[in-house]
Amino acid sequence: MIPKKVLYAAAVLFIVSSLSFAQGPAKLRKEEPPIPVDEIIQKVAQKEKRVQNRARELHVSPDGSGSEPERE
Repeated sequence: MIPKKVLYAAAVLFIVSSLSFAQGPAKLRKEEPPIPVDEIIQKVAQKEKRVQNRARELHVSPDGSGSEPERE
């Protein structure tokens, strides 16, 4: 019975210590990205607009089926 309790206590201690280490250091990353965040957001928005425009050109429906325009 005692070895079973020791194993349970060791398992609980292991899990608790693992959780504390999983959090990582508080100062994990304090550096700024090389490009300003606003610029990144603008670039993503531009790409989304291009994708939407291309989808309209291809007549893609919401379910993904569609037909490409005929090419000459």
